[in-house]
Amino acid sequence: SESEKDTAISCGALAGIGELYFYQYRYEMAADYFNRALKLGEQIGDTVIINSSLANVALMYSSMGKNKEALESYNKLLKIYLANGSKADLSSNYLNTGVCYLNMKGYLHAKSNYEKALFIYEELKDEENITVCCMNLAEVCGMLEDFENAERFGKRAVGLAIQKHNKE
Repeated sequence: SESEKDTAISCGALAGIGELYFYQYRYEMAADYFNRALKLGEQIGDTVIINSSLANVALMYSSMGKNKEALESYNKLLKIYLANGSKADLSSNYLNTGVCYLNMKGYLHAKSNYEKALFIYEELKDEENITVCCMNLAEVCGMLEDFENAERFGKRAVGLAIQKHNKE
């Protein structure tokens, strides 16, 4: 309907303002605008607006060090992505969730999420994100004093980075 189109346009404007605040490192203001877009997207049931707004809200909270709030948004996204999302979205969500847990010193949860992301990135043959996951897993395994796996993931990350450099 015309009303839903107007609401979707409003969501785009709110998200655009949120992005401007994000690039100015004004995360509180950005989160406010992304949350406004989210509420409107929920009113009209627009899944694209809902998903992108939730991802933006999570990023803002994470940027502010509000990891618990970020996790709430990532968990909402996880439910959506498990039901009907792409593998790329799902793996990115696992990776971001892992970062939040790492920041909160929830190392076992971080490791679990990084492993899930790695599994999907390997299926997708996404070497850049495989490298990121391996670096993150090396770090979290080190925090867990699992030095054998920390070394294994670290060596894999370095090997992939060297391969990429040699291709360029």
